[in-house]
Amino acid sequence: MAEQQGAETLEIPDELKNVDSSRIQQILAVQQGLFHARRQSYLSTLESLGEQNKQMKEQIEGLKARTSVNYRRIASLRGEAEDFRSLYREAQAQIAQAEEQIASLTDQVERTVIKAPVAGTVVGRKVHSEGAVLSNFASSEENIANATWLASLEQTDAGWIV
Repeated sequence: MAEQQGAETLEIPDELKNVDSSRIQQILAVQQGLFHARRQSYLSTLESLGEQNKQMKEQIEGLKARTSVNYRRIASLRGEAEDFRSLYREAQAQIAQAEEQIASLTDQVERTVIKAPVAGTVVGRKVHSEGAVLSNFASSEENIANATWLASLEQTDAGWIV
């Protein structure tokens, strides 16, 4: 009963304490020793459980701190991923723009090349504008021979005139 109540000592009734029997005194001494041994074991267990409780609380705090750090790291990595996606979209746009510029510049280069339908030397060039059309090709004396040659072509040869 004393153990259940958490008593620090075993209370022995007076009528048992005053008995002259050595056998009863021996039994009381054994009971007193057992009580103190169990009480010490109980207190040791309580102390051990208290220490374990303290360690678990510290471990929980450490895990909370790690969790917090990991959440911040996840948020940071998500931000970096979005930055990379944004940079990728910008790079794609720049590539598309560069491809358009290449196509435009290629077209300009192709238009600046003068291709003659016959071999010869250009004399008296009067047009100096890029992309200009020679509207009056056969008007100069130097080009009359070429105009005659052009007139002799059939319509099926039109694809060859540049």
